[in-house]
Amino acid sequence: MSFAAIVVITIYVIWGGATIVNQFHSRCPKWLHALNIFGLIPIWTFFAPNPGMTDYYLLYRDRLPDGSLDNWKKIELKGSANSFRLALWNPTKRKNKALSDLVTSLIDFVKHQGSEAVFVSVPYILILNFITSRPHSLGTDGTQFMVLEHSGFSDEPERSRVLVMSGIHRLH
Repeated sequence: MSFAAIVVITIYVIWGGATIVNQFHSRCPKWLHALNIFGLIPIWTFFAPNPGMTDYYLLYRDRLPDGSLDNWKKIELKGSANSFRLALWNPTKRKNKALSDLVTSLIDFVKHQGSEAVFVSVPYILILNFITSRPHSLGTDGTQFMVLEHSGFSDEPERSRVLVMSGIHRLH
């Protein structure tokens, strides 16, 4: 084996070792980050640096003619169960993805802009438009929606918190 081949193999082994060490952010030495000024040591975050630990739910309820409020109804943000048919034909995929993205955008808006301006934000208005176009109980004159964050299992309601609660909006 030639000297050049040994040098190239050594460089690749060091680079491969540095790449492996760089995947463990908390254990990676600071000098390795300082050495990586050109970004040649990759970080592969297949499951994101901060994987999602919560689920978001979009719920709505109606104000009945007597002024009382109906029970909350959940709107499915995910598509139906996976099947082979859905890989070939899934007409609701885009609608579900758009609604899920709107909920995420609304949450990001509240986190970065505050809750005061949320009522005139584009995600809020689009979600409100979607909610008002849903079927409602007969005689309903108003509706309200909520974005709920839940961590843990579905049978643990104490691990839920309201992120956005709309006012009651007229339907007519």
